[in-house]
Order: sequence, then structure tokens, then C-alpha cells
Amino acid sequence: MLYAINNLFWKIVIKEANHLLVISIRALLTTFAGLSLLLFVKPDYLSMLKDSSIRIILPALLGATGLILMVTGLKKGSLRQFSIYGIVGIAFILIYLILYENLKLWPYLPGLSLLGIGYGLYVHRYEKGFFLGKNLKIHFLFLGMTLAFSASVVLHWYNFIDEIPILLEITVQEVVILVVSFLLWLVFREQGSKHERKLSTKLLFQISFMAGLIFLAIYTGYVGLKITNPLTSSLVSLSVPLLTILLDSIYFRRKLETPFLLSMLIMAAAYVILSTQLLLLKEGG
Repeated sequence: MLYAINNLFWKIVIKEANHLLVISIRALLTTFAGLSLLLFVKPDYLSMLKDSSIRIILPALLGATGLILMVTGLKKGSLRQFSIYGIVGIAFILIYLILYENLKLWPYLPGLSLLGIGYGLYVHRYEKGFFLGKNLKIHFLFLGMTLAFSASVVLHWYNFIDEIPILLEITVQEVVILVVSFLLWLVFREQGSKHERKLSTKLLFQISFMAGLIFLAIYTGYVGLKITNPLTSSLVSLSVPLLTILLDSIYFRRKLETPFLLSMLIMAAAYVILSTQLLLLKEGG
């Protein structure tokens, strides 16, 4: 739910300001929160950077890349289009785990099949035009985002297996996002444009709210990733694209037609089946 609300806020705030500047401000706030917690609560974690800096920074760079591609894509694309790639990310992680971690696919097939039907119905009815050539740039942005986020999740998971602290991973990631986005903003900023003018108090409040929201969302998400695996974490997070699509429809007052509600119902049923299967597999050891 936290991620879905955050996604909606991204779409709202980037209409009012340069998206790279917004990312930088949000990352500045989350960096401050992370560093404060590290310095005053867990200062011993910082010593781990000496021996594990590369393996911590690499997924952080991938996460930063994914975020920048995502927000850039949202400038032209819709939240509904962005959410389509939620299932693509699960597919990438699934293929990786089957090839390299000997994951058994069959327990997940019923739920994944139903999920595919629901997404297929939704895309066919509402986003068929999204796959035309004129949207090719948006496709590349969202596809690149999905690849970067998926790779980042897998690398974070390996780090958690080796007991690298979640708080350290989050803080380094936010520092990297801050540095990368700010440098890109300096390079590509448009002097004198309406998006480079003084930011309103309302916008700064929205960005601050987003910062707190995403810090909590990332932390809880990484806790789930640490105690499970990338596929389980992704399947549990299936509610994010569903809720994002729903919030998009409500906020932007899109008509909730019968095919839309049917596709949401099918995907929600798939989510319940997959969640139940994950619970049964966990209880069975």
C-alpha cells in the first residue's frame, strides 16, 4: 500500500517540478534519515563498508537507475502503463531463480496463470494502443526500470543472506540516488523553465511526505525480502500494481468500467491464490 501511494505522488509532483530535482530532494531527506539512524543508533554498521563497499554500492546504483528511469517514464506515460511492468519484473526474477537457484515452478503455476489472464484482459481492453511504435521510448524506460529493479532486488537478497544490515543497504542506496540524480539535474536542468522556479511549500510538503513514506516502504520490503526470497517478496508485492492502478483510476477520475473491474477481480484472485500457496509452502518447510 505504501508503494502504491508513493507511485501516485510521483505522478502528481513531477507535473510541478523537474523530476530529477524532485528525486534529489526526496533522496536528500531519506539520506538524512538513514545517516542519522546509522550514526546515533547503529554506528558499528559503518565499519562494514570497508570490506563490502562494492557489493553494497552495486545494487544501490541499479536501484538509482531504476528509479530515474521510472520517474522519467511517468512524465509521459501513465500509472496504469507503469503498473503493466510489475508482472514483467516478477517474470525476470522467476527466470533467474529457476536458472540459478533451482526454483520449482509448478507450485506457482495456477496463480501465475490466473494473473496472466487478468493482466492480459486489462492490457487488451485499456492499453492495447500502448504497444504501438509512438510509445517506444516509454517502453524502453519502463523495461529498463524493470530490469534494473529486478537485478537490484536479487543483489540485495544476496547481501541480506550474508548478514549485511538492512539499514546500511537503504542508506547507501539513498546516498547513491542523491548523488546520481543531483549530478544529472545539474547537467540537464533547463534554466528559466517553469520547472526550475522556486518550489512551493505545498510541493515541498508532498516530497517530504513521500520521503517518509518510501523510507518505511523500503525498510518493510527489505525485511520481507531478507526472511524470504526475491520471488516470494515480489509475489507478496503484487498488490502494489493493482493498488496503483486502482488509485490512478480514483484520483484521476477514470471510469470504472465492467472489464476493468473484472480484470482487477481476476488479478486479486490470483494474488490470494499465490499468497495461500506461499503460506502452505512455508508451513510445509
